[in-house]
This record gives sequence, structure tokens and C-alpha cells, in this order.
Amino acid sequence: MILSDCLLTTLAGVFLALIITFIVYYKWSFTYWKNLDVPYVKPTIPLGNIVAPLKERVQFAVVLKHIYDELKRKKARHGGIYIFSSPVYMIIDLEYVKNVLTKDFKYFMDRGMYYNEKDDPISAHLFTLDGEKWKNVRVKLTPTFTSGKMKMMFQTLLDCEKNLHETIENLLLHNQPLDMKRLLGCFLDVIGSCVFSRTWFEGLQYVKMGKFSLFLMYNLPETGENVKSKSCG
Repeated sequence: MILSDCLLTTLAGVFLALIITFIVYYKWSFTYWKNLDVPYVKPTIPLGNIVAPLKERVQFAVVLKHIYDELKRKKARHGGIYIFSSPVYMIIDLEYVKNVLTKDFKYFMDRGMYYNEKDDPISAHLFTLDGEKWKNVRVKLTPTFTSGKMKMMFQTLLDCEKNLHETIENLLLHNQPLDMKRLLGCFLDVIGSCVFSRTWFEGLQYVKMGKFSLFLMYNLPETGENVKSKSCG
């Protein structure tokens, strides 16, 4: 009984220490934008500024729009938010957007997203790579997007549009609700046919398999790397 009580006390102490460490870490993380004197929206532990999508099932884009509007009401030209404990920079002023995309692009080309060249080579692409690796891939891919090669993809776009049109007509004919996010997510033929050689209906499994991987890639890149998440399941 004494041993059991000691074990429970030890476990309780460890658990309490973990909670305190967790809270202290978040409190410290949430000082990032304040220390840089950048306007920010007050976050909450542990979700940061993305509480609404999980509590109210609101689309993430809608949450970002609300944050954008809040910063704009404060006359801020830019601002900071938090996704979990990670700081994310949000630009409000169009002149700032122009600078980021042109003369200051060298400071903003890193996306902070998950990629793992060793265990998941497909994850290391133009939208995830950082620094010199991104530059090298961009140089290699630039010839792919010439006007002539883009024209070669046009038929794929037309086929995709035809399938989408027929699917929407069929749903409306049977008076079924349209989940536009899910529906449009299935029509990725330009990517799917080039990468996976799959049409939209054959690629549904890829859509399902990719949802969790994309969540880790965008929101928890370090966790994705630790669990060796695969881009294609």
C-alpha cells in the first residue's frame, strides 16, 4: 500500500510537472509577436488562434478572414497569429504583399512546412522546400511551365471541367446537397493524372489518404517529421 501511494504521488508529480512545462512553453511561444512589436490577435492555449474550426466546425479560411478583418479594424498593415504554438505572419497592406513577392522574396521563400527527403521523397517539392533546395527545384521546374507545355495540359483541364459539370448536374437532379470542398477536392485531374495517372473517381482514395498528411504538413510540420508522415499515405 505504501509503495502504491508513493507510485501514485510520483506519477501525479510527473503529470503536474508536464502540465506546468506545457503551459510555460506555450506562454513563452505566445510572446513571439509581442517581442517583435508586431500587432497580433490574442491566442489561447493550446490551439492558438484556430479554436473556432475545431469547436464550431467553421472553415479555416473563414477564421483567417475574421482575423484579417480584426487586424484591419485596428489599422494594422500586418500582423501575427498562432497556429497551435507556431507563429504565422499575416500581411494586410497590399504594398507589403508586393514587397514580399518581389524585392523581399528572398526573406520569405521558406514556408515552414513538413518535408522529409529521406523517408518521403514526394513531400520534398516546390511548395514545401526551403532555401537553396527550393531555388534548385524552381530552376529545374521553370521550363515545365512554358506556354507550349501549358497548352498540352489544356485538354486535361477540359476533361476535368466536363466531369465536374456532369457530377454537379447529377447531384442537382437528385436534389442532393453539394459539399463544395469535398467535390472540388476530387477534381484534381491536372495533378492526379500527371503524378498518379488516375482520373478523379479513381483518385478518391488518394484524397482520403492525403487529408491527415496535409493537416500535419501545414499545421504540425515537426510532428509530421517525427512520425515520418507520408504524403500519399
